Amino acid sequence: MAEKVTSLGVAVKNLPELSQLAESEWDRYVITNVGRPQSVLISYQEYQGMKETLELLQNPEAVTQINEGLRDLSKRKRVPWTRATPAFKTSTALTDMQEAAVETPLSAVTRATRSY
Repeated sequence: MAEKVTSLGVAVKNLPELSQLAESEWDRYVITNVGRPQSVLISYQEYQGMKETLELLQNPEAVTQINEGLRDLSKRKRVPWTRATPAFKTSTALTDMQEAAVETPLSAVTRATRSY
């Protein structure tokens, strides 16, 4: 995952390749026009992740829950995955965690199932 700077002319000429590298290598391209940054080329997946993060951070309750989870994590306060509620376990974002049988912060488990 590298951030690279390229001119608009070079970006237009190489757009298919740059787009493919943005997707496969998570490269980011700052596209300049007359030497000034004008736009950024990133993968669609990264763009979706940024949108989701912004939406989440605009929800004060979610931010509070994240901060509480981070505090619990720093105190090593965890709950075994086997004790997580079914709604939390089936969350799309957490499927990989379930497969890996990791432990999660206690407050994240309890709050995520109450709020969502």
